[in-house]
Amino acid sequence: MLYTSQLLDRKTGELVLVEDGDWITITELAELHSVGPSRIRTILRHMDFLQIEGGGRQHRHRLCPWVTAKGWGKRIQAKGTIPFDVISPLARDWIAEW
Repeated sequence: MLYTSQLLDRKTGELVLVEDGDWITITELAELHSVGPSRIRTILRHMDFLQIEGGGRQHRHRLCPWVTAKGWGKRIQAKGTIPFDVISPLARDWIAEW
């Protein structure tokens, strides 16, 4: 999914759309590497890219804080939906090289 940000151009006073790149979900990353969603999450946990949050049947694999701090991922929590994470093109390159 292509993500964009709106920035205020201080010279003109207009909002400008800036493309943040083609960010994908963890499941889409699994499809790119021809593995299953569970397998990619296991691999990313081993790389300390994902962590398990919650407990029991309510646990989820979410991005580690260092990933979001570096700008390589975003945690999406829309009201009334299941939370999910997306990763940036830079993170995809880093994962592919690892």
